[in-house]
Amino acid sequence: PSGVPPSGAGMPPSGAPPSGVILAPAIPVSSALILPSSTKILPLAPLGPDLPSHLRQRPMGTAGDIEKNVVYDDAAFETQRKRLLKEGVGLDLDGNAVDVNAGLSYWGAEAVERHARLSSDRDRLRSFPKRRRSRPALISSEGPDRDASAHGIWAPPDAETDHWAAGAVTDAAAGVLTAEQSAERDHVLAARERRGRERTEEEEEAEDARLAERRVAHLLPPVAGTAAAGAPAETSFHGEEAVDYRGRDWTAPPAGYRAGNAPQECYVPKKCTYRFTGHQKGVHVVRLYPKTGHLLLSGSLDGEVRCWKTYGDRRLMRKYMGHSAGVRDVAFDIKGERFLSASFDRSIRLWDTSSGNVLSTFGNRKVPYSLAFYPKDDDYFVVGCSDNRAITYRISTGEITQEYNHHLAPVNTVTFTEGGRRLVTTSDDKKVLVWEWDVGAPIKYISEPGMHAVPSVTLHPNGKFWLGTSLDNAIVVYAAEDRYNIQRKKRFRGHQVAGFACQVAVSPNGRLVASGDGNGKVYFWDWNSSKQYRKFKAHDKGPTIGCVWHPLEPSIVFTCGWDGVIKMWE
Repeated sequence: PSGVPPSGAGMPPSGAPPSGVILAPAIPVSSALILPSSTKILPLAPLGPDLPSHLRQRPMGTAGDIEKNVVYDDAAFETQRKRLLKEGVGLDLDGNAVDVNAGLSYWGAEAVERHARLSSDRDRLRSFPKRRRSRPALISSEGPDRDASAHGIWAPPDAETDHWAAGAVTDAAAGVLTAEQSAERDHVLAARERRGRERTEEEEEAEDARLAERRVAHLLPPVAGTAAAGAPAETSFHGEEAVDYRGRDWTAPPAGYRAGNAPQECYVPKKCTYRFTGHQKGVHVVRLYPKTGHLLLSGSLDGEVRCWKTYGDRRLMRKYMGHSAGVRDVAFDIKGERFLSASFDRSIRLWDTSSGNVLSTFGNRKVPYSLAFYPKDDDYFVVGCSDNRAITYRISTGEITQEYNHHLAPVNTVTFTEGGRRLVTTSDDKKVLVWEWDVGAPIKYISEPGMHAVPSVTLHPNGKFWLGTSLDNAIVVYAAEDRYNIQRKKRFRGHQVAGFACQVAVSPNGRLVASGDGNGKVYFWDWNSSKQYRKFKAHDKGPTIGCVWHPLEPSIVFTCGWDGVIKMWE
């Protein structure tokens, strides 16, 4: 405690520790403090009484810092440090070698024993030979190493396998090919032959069309034929009688359903009053009979089109089966006597509503996305296709009379405005084009940096506006005449429609707006204030994709979804 060592305990003749070496009691050599100098190696001083004068802090220099000896040899310093740790020998202030064990004996036999034990342990560890990583021996192809049960799939083939492989004969050489193997061989040989010859212009066009279909419709069959023949057409009647006692056809509207009797006041429906079931897959589109709405046409992803009666007993009236893939869109003509159906099998079919017969089939090897009859003459209709074009067909001749080819992506919607004088098309290229009827150059080009694609469009009952489902979760409104400007104050939000072509419906008096969303809900807004009135869950297992408002009833709305159910809300 007093800092005075015991007398005669390992002291040098002078009674002081070795020159230049001050040791702490019971502190190992590895904890020694080595000053940065080529001639000074000092162990850590003990924490206790005053330090000797040569270890005290030096006075401050002129710059206010402690003066330090910064001139030393790095190589010499590192060599002395290693020697001190390895041999226990350091240098004193005069440069003479000093044994550390002598200094340890100054503090007693315990320090000497501890240092000796540490040194012996270090020497014993160094005597162990270095281990080398052994490499796995290669498996010999001879002897027991060929056993697959011991080495798995990496074992060499056994002798029996080598014997049969040396004299093996293929099925083709032996002449025992099965029918499937023969067909596969012929296919490979034909592909090799085609690869070696130059392709014709028709083959290049077909290949370009095939690649285009793979980019825009990768879920569809990639092969595009020369014409769309469609599946065999079938129909079945499910009503009680095709003609009533007065001789009227089943498609005739009932008494009291007169066109033009639109209600003055419309209300938001409150509950589901009827469910139309029967489709095997999701229902993608629903359309009401023109002007009266007493019949409902539904297109399903199972390839069927069905006609339902919306009044009385509300039953299925007729099935129309003529597509091998899902139905994308349906459209009645002006009188409702015929309708068109567009399918993902790249075919468009014209049906007789009453008899269910197929009157014509159209196709241009592309997927039709939307349909619209010309309002002034239902001998013409326009279809938006996956090849970035909108095409006008004449039904009586089956010919293409006009092409609207200025979009850069598939055309999603085709809508007539101003009584058929002009045509509005929307596309995945986030542009809206306005065309004069039967003129192949657009007269209005609408494209803004903040615009999104509009996959569904509905015309307002007054004919002055059209509403579109924008993929930024909003319903946008544009003028349907004059300059076709966007109505920025009329924007309906709150639903989630990103990624879905949810249909927009407007009440007959034009004061309420309805739309489904991607979560299976239905939303209702006020037309004037854009305020949301109500929302409720309508369908499960997917979005509420279709929504139409009855043209004569004030509060009847029909919705459809990918759960295969059509619901009537009132």
